Amino acid sequence: HGTYNYFDPKKPKGTAAEKIRYWWKDPVHETLASITGLINGYDDLRHPDLIEWIHVAYGGDHGKGKFRFAGKVLIKTKSGKYYDDVFGLADVACKKDNSIVLDNTVMPHLMEGINEMEESTLLMVANKNEDGTDAFSLDIVKDTAVVQAPTKYYIKFVCFLAGDLAFLAIIMGKEDFSSSWCNWCDLDHNTWAKKGHVPGELWTAERILQQHTLNESNGWKDEKRKGIRRTPYSKIPFERIIFSVLHAMIGVGDLIMSHVEAYVEGEIEKKSPKEMQLRNELATKTAARDEAHDEWEQWKDSLAGGRLLDRYRRRVGYIEKTIIKRLDAIINNVDLEEVMKTNASAEKLTAIAEKTNLVDNEIPRLVEENKRVKSTWEVFDKDISVLSVKLKEYSKNRRTEEASYYTGVDRIFQDEGANRAAHFA
Repeated sequence: HGTYNYFDPKKPKGTAAEKIRYWWKDPVHETLASITGLINGYDDLRHPDLIEWIHVAYGGDHGKGKFRFAGKVLIKTKSGKYYDDVFGLADVACKKDNSIVLDNTVMPHLMEGINEMEESTLLMVANKNEDGTDAFSLDIVKDTAVVQAPTKYYIKFVCFLAGDLAFLAIIMGKEDFSSSWCNWCDLDHNTWAKKGHVPGELWTAERILQQHTLNESNGWKDEKRKGIRRTPYSKIPFERIIFSVLHAMIGVGDLIMSHVEAYVEGEIEKKSPKEMQLRNELATKTAARDEAHDEWEQWKDSLAGGRLLDRYRRRVGYIEKTIIKRLDAIINNVDLEEVMKTNASAEKLTAIAEKTNLVDNEIPRLVEENKRVKSTWEVFDKDISVLSVKLKEYSKNRRTEEASYYTGVDRIFQDEGANRAAHFA
């Protein structure tokens, strides 16, 4: 346990540190204690031959001012029964969890133990109680070439990861990209959010490590990094990540409620002519914005637009890092004939001329064209934002009126003895 002074990098210098108190437990010790308690506590688990499999899930989430990390053991018997146990592993009292906070508090300790569990096999040693019944002591071993013995048994348990998308993004080395890049594959939001898109290539720990290496060696800070910030924390394969059904249901529920509220606002509530005018204007601007955005997306994907710009940029990098370096090596090589050096010098001048043309003419032209096409829908975005604020004020003022749908809903709640002002949930 301990205390960590966290300075938020997004806040101005001199801002007081957040004092974060935390504690953690060894995942190996706690997991083994949990499995031991289950096996020695139930007759259905008293012998390894009775056990179908053992699963261990580790996960964390932030809520009510704390990041909590827990583990769960689930054992299935060959007769079809299930036994489980949940145990706490860490607690971090912080306003918000991020990799800086977790790296400096509990994550290194937790992941060391969890990764050790992932790489190990369960060793069960049979002992005799005073009444002659079996009691097992447990440990883990990494040697998979083990031999069964009369009093020793080996079971390969399976480890899983669980948590909300933000936490899993941290675990995978993709912090802050949980909403822009797909958690499971290498598609960005503009691609995976479209209906009927072709699925991308699934991430693995090995692929993320390769992408991180490319990011570091090339200094990539833009979309080329594919949302990868660091190497993965966990050695548990990503296909053993348990999808957060609860958070998905909350997201879907929020979306349904937003649609219900939009329907109420648009079709049920009585609105003034001024508000109706604003609503019609908002609908027109939104449709125009979507059309302009689609045009920009098409430009980015066109051979004469975004793809050509990317190709020119790659060509400049290739000229600088490969062609010119190769030609300089020839020119500066004292052992080569002068004619070869002369040819290399001429070729270098040609390469420099090509680079200069791209940098001074072609790339700026396409950059400006990109800005022009993009600015069209960005202007609509600003107009839509202003209209939305105005309409929100109309809606806010209308909800307190006697004839409002929302006032009627409040009366229904009050008739049932629920005061929404006091119990918003």
